[in-house]
Amino acid sequence: MAGNLIDLEHDDGPVPTPKDFDCIVLYDFEMDEDDRLDVKRGTILRVSQDEDYLDQDWWYATTTDDFRSGWVPINYCKKL
Repeated sequence: MAGNLIDLEHDDGPVPTPKDFDCIVLYDFEMDEDDRLDVKRGTILRVSQDEDYLDQDWWYATTTDDFRSGWVPINYCKKL
């Protein structure tokens, strides 16, 4: 049945996995490094938890509005 098919093509950014979650940025974060994500307070992020790349101080996240990705400090974010 066509109603049971899953559309894997999205124009809304990356497809979330079951371990992903959203968080809100509590403080502005700016760092001049390629793998860090500059974000402003109030930005909503989708955090990706890849078991091969877990870090106790940093989360790898993607902005939900313009889909920029990079590392942000965990203590700058709050899970939603």
